[in-house]
Amino acid sequence: MPVYTKLFLVFFLLVYFSYYAVIHIFRKNEHLAYKLSNILLLISSMAFYAYSGVRFLIVLLLFGAVAYISGIVLSRVSTKFRKLFTFLFIFIEILPICLYRIIGLYLNIAGKNGPVSVLGLSFFSLQIVTYTYGVYANRIDAEKSILSVMLFACFFPCVSSGPIQRAEKLLPQIRKRRVFDYDSSADGLKLLAFGYFKKLVLADNLAVYIQSVRNDYAQAYALAVLLSVILYSFQLYLDFSGYSDIVTGCAKTFGFDLGKNFDHPYLSRSVSEFWGRWHISLSSWLRDFVY
Repeated sequence: MPVYTKLFLVFFLLVYFSYYAVIHIFRKNEHLAYKLSNILLLISSMAFYAYSGVRFLIVLLLFGAVAYISGIVLSRVSTKFRKLFTFLFIFIEILPICLYRIIGLYLNIAGKNGPVSVLGLSFFSLQIVTYTYGVYANRIDAEKSILSVMLFACFFPCVSSGPIQRAEKLLPQIRKRRVFDYDSSADGLKLLAFGYFKKLVLADNLAVYIQSVRNDYAQAYALAVLLSVILYSFQLYLDFSGYSDIVTGCAKTFGFDLGKNFDHPYLSRSVSEFWGRWHISLSSWLRDFVY
């Protein structure tokens, strides 16, 4: 279910009104309201993900289960073996991505069809790594509630294409008891609308011109080709950042802050600064966990 479709907008509105209806109805029992609202978000997230294929939902739930188990094990195992178990769990969490890429590359070279694509595999895999490592590094405590870990792993605004969330940032927001906040909802809806504008009005219309030049490349004027190259850089940015604004705005209406994923990258003064502003969640993950 692409986030820039009418179907997603209808889905989001149904979840949004149901979410705050639950919080309002059970407002006198904050703990119950908190539990039910998180259950609603988890069910909604699973329904959103299942739209891409019910069989893929099993993969997502298995990843969530592995993350939950890793936290329990690392919180109980002796210090002597913590590093070993951390390595083992992180290996399990990133192995499917590596196998998928290697098999896909092999089949591509062999001229065969690639493996079936699992929606968001890279994003939720890298996301749960932050939970396992966070428990190991004592940045967060092991979560006792499997509901919270599962919601962390498959929170629907960011499960398909990010932004990649850190466990130490998102889990405390999942644990927090929430109430309707007009300013937060209004800001989220504004960001959501701006994301749709960037994606559907600007990026998609730029793509029409760029594609027309590509389709008639041999006959196109040099100036038209140069213009299409320049516009492509803007189309790429507006497409990615528009998506990020949509999901960030969507989460904000529920009281979650996913952070900024693009920070005016084309105003950067150096290449390193550019990568610090472009797809911030991914570049910062690579910086912290790879480099």
